Amino acid sequence: MRYRNTGRRKALDNAIAAADKVVVDSAPSARTIRGLCELVQVLPPSAAAKYRAYAEKAVKIASEAVRGDLFFRQSVALLKDLKRRESELSAVAEGFPESAGLPDDEYRYRFRIFDEGRFKVKDLSVAKTVVNDPIPHASEELYWDFVKNGNRSRYESRWFDAMKNFEVLVAAEVKEGKGRYIPRIEDYLRTFCGWKTWVFPAHDGQIRGRNGNLLGIAQSVDLFSSELAAVIACCMDRLADRIDAALVSRVKSEVEFRIFTPIRRDIRFMKSQGGDPKDMSYCIYQWWIDSLNNWNAVCWDNVLCAAFEFIDDPVDRAKFIDGAMKSVDTYLSGFTPDGYCSEGMGYWNYGYGHHMLMGYLLRRMSGGKVDILTRPIQRRIAEYARNYELRPGLSPAFADGNGSPTAQNIRLAEMLWPGSDSKPAQVSVFPDGQVWLFRADKGISVAFKGGHNGEHHNHNDIGSYYVVKNGAFISGDAGREEYTARTFSSRRYTSPILNSYGHPVPLVAGKKQKTGAQYCAKVLSQDYGKEKCTVSIEIKGAYDIKSLKSLVRTFTWERSGASFTVKDVFEFSEPTAFEVPYLVYDGRDCEPEISVAPAGYTLKKEKVPNPRAPWEPWRVAIVPAKPVVRAEVAVTFR
Repeated sequence: MRYRNTGRRKALDNAIAAADKVVVDSAPSARTIRGLCELVQVLPPSAAAKYRAYAEKAVKIASEAVRGDLFFRQSVALLKDLKRRESELSAVAEGFPESAGLPDDEYRYRFRIFDEGRFKVKDLSVAKTVVNDPIPHASEELYWDFVKNGNRSRYESRWFDAMKNFEVLVAAEVKEGKGRYIPRIEDYLRTFCGWKTWVFPAHDGQIRGRNGNLLGIAQSVDLFSSELAAVIACCMDRLADRIDAALVSRVKSEVEFRIFTPIRRDIRFMKSQGGDPKDMSYCIYQWWIDSLNNWNAVCWDNVLCAAFEFIDDPVDRAKFIDGAMKSVDTYLSGFTPDGYCSEGMGYWNYGYGHHMLMGYLLRRMSGGKVDILTRPIQRRIAEYARNYELRPGLSPAFADGNGSPTAQNIRLAEMLWPGSDSKPAQVSVFPDGQVWLFRADKGISVAFKGGHNGEHHNHNDIGSYYVVKNGAFISGDAGREEYTARTFSSRRYTSPILNSYGHPVPLVAGKKQKTGAQYCAKVLSQDYGKEKCTVSIEIKGAYDIKSLKSLVRTFTWERSGASFTVKDVFEFSEPTAFEVPYLVYDGRDCEPEISVAPAGYTLKKEKVPNPRAPWEPWRVAIVPAKPVVRAEVAVTFR
């Protein structure tokens, strides 16, 4: 019971020791039987066999007094459910190989060194240097930085450096096959096994107090603990026969405790499994199991990769396969029906990139019998990558999702859905996401959005836009900030980069846009003419201001790329002050034309702090001379 409540390694060891003593008891109590049934849920079948057999026998011979106990009835229900699930999982297992192992080329899809942003295959000669470099130390001191001052980067940069070096060494050894990198690979594996936790400090606070994983009082799985498990799985698949046998055994034990055991414990509470997380307030729920965002795709893909490599029992392995497959619909529901990813391009790369990897892995491991990539929305999501680019390599920086589609993800999408890598049309529209992209070969290309303020990785940015001139970004949305402890806390929208103040959207009566899906835009009209395109949206719904009767933002773009105009029409029930900002950046040529009616305005320019982020904007606010009942403001980029 104590392991169920905490996830502590010592608690699990104590539970097993106590169970070993219990199984010699000829008359166990109802509470004891229930405890054994809980233990059976989290252990691999080979380790759980004797406890399950004892519990089943104890149920059969229990006295009338024991049978009347609530714990006894719960035990019977658990054992019955276990048999039902076992039958279902046996059917799942039949579609996959009986023995553990991964496809030989799996590491090529997972190691970031094969991405264009890291090392390429031909550059693996860097391993000759890495093999002699000190192992980057993601220390406990750096871990505590996050609690003390909110800094994520110092710990995470060391972690990523260690992973990169490890992947380089493994890939170099696989390619060369002479054994000269094996000793250093073993050093890295021992280092990973010695880390107190594989969970990032920014993710180690969602259960039972801050840093529960580091302190050993909790055990959860996050994006990067699961990634480390997957990377190690790829290493072991190719090199286990050359690595010290005792170390291989230790690695498997660490992956079992840090990854598989917590998920076995909590998987039965998945909504898609018929469970309810509210019923397990005493457990440490892996919240991402049923989430709508990138965590679902990333964690399940990584866990599944590790399960195929490390779990020998096919029925036990099927538990993870089944969980991953049942998570798919939930993950896909996080996209709008038109395939739009509100998390942004960076998270399309990350989340959907992993989803494609998981689908491709399941397809190969099942010989094509299991294919999660056949849902109609999948192709639309794959095509998002190109349709969300203003030019190759440049996507609008809405929400937290800065970036452009990686070459590896584009290649993978094209392999899975031939034709998804096609050049987009001049105009791309995501009607459900309320996002528009207009492209010109020269001059001005633009993207703009309506939507709502409750999106994934949300910014309060209804009416925001992104302007590119001759292929270079010149004005508009700054995108994400550097992540800190505040970024995903209750104080998220104190940041001007995340709230509406640092976006090119109006400030009305001194108030910013509100947070929540109920604060949304309404599309009024769309006209895609031969010479120009015009879209009007009502964005009054983004604000909570009694005097604001209407705020219509109209975007007009000339197909030739000659100009782009953003026009706001304000109507108030009483004279009200407002300002309309646009954003400029150092080193970017941007002097838009301004028109205000009634006439008279001043410009107020200030820097919007966004340290260590790709862009730090200057906010130039157009401030009318006096409060008005009706006004029009237009900003034109040429």
